[in-house]
Amino acid sequence: MKRENVVEATKQGLAQALGEEYEEQIGTLSPTNAGALVDLGLKVTSADSFEQLFINGVLEVMGRLEIEDMVYRSNDFNTMQISRDMFPGFMARIYFEPSENLMSDPSFNLEAGRNYAELEHTYFGAKYSQKIYDEKIDLLGAMSYSREDLITAFRGWDEMGDFLAGRRASILSILDLRMSVWKHALAQCAIATSIQQGTAIKLITEYKKVNPTFDKTGISALHDRGFLSYMSEVMSNTKDYIRQMTTAFNNGEHVTFSTRTNFWILKAVESRIRYGLRADTYNEKLTSFGEYETVPMWQAVASEEDKFDLGTVSTISLDSNTVAKFNLTANDAGGFTHEGVVGLMCDWRAIGMTIIREYANSAYTASASFNTDFYHYLTRSILDANYPIVAFTLD
Repeated sequence: MKRENVVEATKQGLAQALGEEYEEQIGTLSPTNAGALVDLGLKVTSADSFEQLFINGVLEVMGRLEIEDMVYRSNDFNTMQISRDMFPGFMARIYFEPSENLMSDPSFNLEAGRNYAELEHTYFGAKYSQKIYDEKIDLLGAMSYSREDLITAFRGWDEMGDFLAGRRASILSILDLRMSVWKHALAQCAIATSIQQGTAIKLITEYKKVNPTFDKTGISALHDRGFLSYMSEVMSNTKDYIRQMTTAFNNGEHVTFSTRTNFWILKAVESRIRYGLRADTYNEKLTSFGEYETVPMWQAVASEEDKFDLGTVSTISLDSNTVAKFNLTANDAGGFTHEGVVGLMCDWRAIGMTIIREYANSAYTASASFNTDFYHYLTRSILDANYPIVAFTLD
């Protein structure tokens, strides 16, 4: 299994999530190596038969094998998957291509003297393709405390216990925040992927097709009631469209559909819809687009001038390493920056994260009389563009 060093990328993300400097990392919006936190999977040559999978070696490796769910059905909305069982250790994904074994049924038009043996004994194979996911991201948190100082400083064990609980809470809170940072990094990469592969919906461009006189651009468009109505309509329609068998919303390599749809929208944008469009509606549920989850920002809460500025919280900024890994088109000094991203919609299998393992242990250093607690985390973060990924942008 490939191991990625993600400490610096995590520190960058934490600084930008906190909106202040953290571990010598800048606390405002700047390019990050979010791609180091994401496993794209290694594509394996397509197989013409199930036996070919064994020849390719996919099933010879110890680990999880996931067969794509191709039962066409609707299901409830589900948030980004954080499951110990969903993306463990090693994983291979197998994708079934649509069957081409369709023909006229002779049983409804039997002919005397006709030989049906050729059809009866013909082997009808199916086509498969596969990806291997073998990257992992790990993180270690540590906290030391002197036994002698603790014994001297406190009047009793209860007082000491409260102090240690507070110290542990401080490190556990930053370790919990790192999961949020990794999820945001995964979302940033999914947004960039959608823009790059052409599945992103340019809301202003599309609105001008139905309203040629519309002259607002960027963030200012969110203060136009007509545009808010159109944007909500497009988001609602897209949730149904991606449930269809198509390549319109993925990388085009695999015909698929969404079985469960995750939808994240910027909180500031959701508020504009709520107060700018739905506040004076008699039945506001009729103008909603179903279940969704709000996020305060994609990457950072602060620019050099302001905190929670809509232009900043709607921006993703990825560095040259991520550009290379995701084969993005650089547009900002070797990096990739995009402002005005208002929403992200995808199938639940397209992006996901899991904690493979977590545990804690402690060590005592007798010569200096101090204890150190260690907190261990092993995580996987997957982005699979074979499944629908749609970003909504103010372009």
